Amino acid sequence: MNNYEVEIDGKLYRVTIEEISESQRSEPKEAKQAAQTQSQPQQSQEQTQASPAPAASGSGESVTAPMPGNIYKVQAKAGQAVKEGETVVVLEAMKMENEIVAPKDGTISSVNVSEGQSVEADDILFEL
Repeated sequence: MNNYEVEIDGKLYRVTIEEISESQRSEPKEAKQAAQTQSQPQQSQEQTQASPAPAASGSGESVTAPMPGNIYKVQAKAGQAVKEGETVVVLEAMKMENEIVAPKDGTISSVNVSEGQSVEADDILFEL
């Protein structure tokens, strides 16, 4: 066993750590979830481009939600011309605003969401 002193937010804690073999290891579910969350890259205020879903008619391109969340802002309307990388929808997910951008230059043929609406991953947000 190893004894350590750790300072967190100005408070000193004494901890004892026992080494165990891999076969004895049993990680609690909460620790596994925390480790997975920490290993994912932070997306705060980054532009997130949704992966396009197959278009229904072949003439346009559907842009889908990359994750579940709420529509915070809709910045384009049907009939509006957009440039590649231009923000069309802002999706709030996990307390972060994710900008969903136009994957290419084009004209918005339809916007399928409104502000305040909840969406699931892969829901169609808009079509070019």
